[in-house]
Amino acid sequence: LMQFCDNYERTCKYTALSFLPLAIQMQFRRAANCYFLLIGTLYTIESVSPVQGMTRFGTIGALCVVILASLLSEGLQDLSRHRQDTAMNAKQCQVLRDRSDGSGGKEWISVRWRDVRVGDLLKVNQDEQFPADFVALASDNRDGRVYIETASLDGETNLKVYSAKKEIVSLMETHPSGQFVGH
Repeated sequence: LMQFCDNYERTCKYTALSFLPLAIQMQFRRAANCYFLLIGTLYTIESVSPVQGMTRFGTIGALCVVILASLLSEGLQDLSRHRQDTAMNAKQCQVLRDRSDGSGGKEWISVRWRDVRVGDLLKVNQDEQFPADFVALASDNRDGRVYIETASLDGETNLKVYSAKKEIVSLMETHPSGQFVGH
């Protein structure tokens, strides 16, 4: 049995344990911060420093204030991403699964997005967000076209057109309710 990854969406960069070491590492990838760390360190050495007294620690103190402000900003942004991830993963979607009564039939049930599995058939309604890769099998459009906005992924605000395979679309017929159903 093949194991696939789950559909849990994670856009945040850090966990509670990894935040401090990774965020500090990111700060010192900036050349300016490395430069001021070097200069500040040299200033603290009394025999090398051009200034005397507590003034020697001014550069290191200023660098610490700048880095702390950057860490605070980065932490708040990542916390916001974490909250958005949690909200998206908890949203409900319609999945075709085996009936719970054991009758062998299928039914549309509501599950959280994070519980979607590879191979699930999903019903996505118009203007509904979905954080998953997909293959369009059918559409309310007779020609099988679906229009997808991917602005949250790539910044593109134009709708992208995807089409279901013609062979699958031809298997669909119109139900009296106006919806397409399979044979």
